[in-house]
Amino acid sequence: MVIWCNLFSFNDIFCASLSVEVRFIIGIAFIPIVLVIWLMVFTDLVYSNKKHLIIVPYVIIAIIFELIFFIFLFTDPTLIGTYTGPFKVDWTPFIELVTFFYIITALITGIIFAKESMKSNDQELVLKGKIILIAFISFVAGAALDSLIPISPIAVVFTRLLLISSAIEFYFGFFLPQRIKNIFLNYDKK
Repeated sequence: MVIWCNLFSFNDIFCASLSVEVRFIIGIAFIPIVLVIWLMVFTDLVYSNKKHLIIVPYVIIAIIFELIFFIFLFTDPTLIGTYTGPFKVDWTPFIELVTFFYIITALITGIIFAKESMKSNDQELVLKGKIILIAFISFVAGAALDSLIPISPIAVVFTRLLLISSAIEFYFGFFLPQRIKNIFLNYDKK
């Protein structure tokens, strides 16, 4: 960042780095919220009759996590983690345990969701289910490598590429572009 700022003579305002607290908020604070939103979508589509049984415990867990997270953040951020490099954090066991719980939840619900999609008679929905299954596996592998296992700088690049590929796969799985349909479902072969 410093080289970039010096090279292009940017003002110090644009080259200031984020505080540890802001980095932790960006990296961790929204995970429980996103998981609850995913579970709301998941239960609407797969387990609509059990929605409250699934959502309520996760909302309670998310609230408890957020309270503990922000207490740690504003009292002693090292209770959350310590930066060991520009893109790597050594998380505390508390964060690792919660992250593991969220990753397992995402994997299980993602597999169930994808399997339900693959049971359809519609070829397009089956293809979406397969792509979503690949996306969830890529995401969980990347998230686990990124947050639970200490890795080298080269492995960080691989991990981030894995997470980027999962985002692309999620896009293809939920908003299947016509070009992908044509490739995998042999549409418009004239």
